[in-house]
This record gives sequence, C-alpha cells and structure tokens, in this order.
Amino acid sequence: MPRVPAEAFRAPKGVHDVLPPESATWASLVARFAGRAARFGYGLIVSPVFEHIEVFQRVGEHTDVVSKEMYEFTDKGGRTLALRPEGTASVVRAYVQHRPTHPGRSGTSRRTSATSGPRRAGTASTGSSGWRRSASTTPRSTSR
Repeated sequence: MPRVPAEAFRAPKGVHDVLPPESATWASLVARFAGRAARFGYGLIVSPVFEHIEVFQRVGEHTDVVSKEMYEFTDKGGRTLALRPEGTASVVRAYVQHRPTHPGRSGTSRRTSATSGPRRAGTASTGSSGWRRSASTTPRSTSR
C-alpha cells in the first residue's frame, strides 16, 4: 500500500478548521448578524455549492472568474458542473428558476471556491457572507 504524505491529513495552507469552542463564537456572530439583517427586512438565500457550468459562463467567457478561478468537473451523468466561484450568478439563477412573487430583500451566506488565494488566515475556509437588498426595494427605517 502506498505511503500517504503527512500533509494530506492537514488543512491546506492559508485555511483552518473551526472547531468547538471557537465554533460557538462563529455561530453566535452569524446569529447576531442574521438578526440585524432581518430587522431591516433581509431574508436568506442558500444556493448550492456547485452549479451547471453554463450559469457561470453567462458571466463571460473571458473573465477571470470563468477562465482562472473556477473548478470544473463532469458528474456521473455526463453533466459539466463547477464549484461556485462567486455568489451572484447562483442567486440570479435561483430567482429566474423560482420566480418569487415578491423578491424583496435577500442575502446569502455562502462558500465560494475562487482560487485567487487566501486573503487572511482562515478566510478561504470559512467563505463569505453577502446579504443584499434587491434593487426593486427601498430601505425602510426601523426602530432600534
């Protein structure tokens, strides 16, 4: 049996795992953020980690996202899929597919697979959050 290198059982350089008790801090932070976002009328969209490659090719064949930052693979059914390099295309695809009657304000909490390299220790492993208000709505005031 071939010997497996020790680094195969370590997180890749530039990322880290979030385990208890640190994960409780992360969960609390996400919950507080979600509560504040909800007070302003934002909802959460959760899109898949992978999509049909055409979803991202619509962004543009010659963009860095499509040409340099996307992991493509073919599934057992012969479909070409890609790990999500960014979140906007998946959100647009979800709205086009489901056509919500009142889209309102929405946001995502997502992981992306863009290969532009780690920005800070841990950021590549934890993904990014992007809560957005749709263009068709206007901000409303809320009491604090």
